Amino acid sequence: MIDIVVADPEYLAEPLRGTMEWRYTPDAEMFRYDCVPEVSRQYAVQ
Repeated sequence: MIDIVVADPEYLAEPLRGTMEWRYTPDAEMFRYDCVPEVSRQYAVQ
């Protein structure tokens, strides 16, 4: 299991914490993506 913490005080009222299972998949293809701040703002807590 992997513990995850996402903290961004500009967009999150408090850190987002979670746990996930990481499965070993050496042949899996990785995809790159970029964060789009304009889209992220719609989820900001006012």
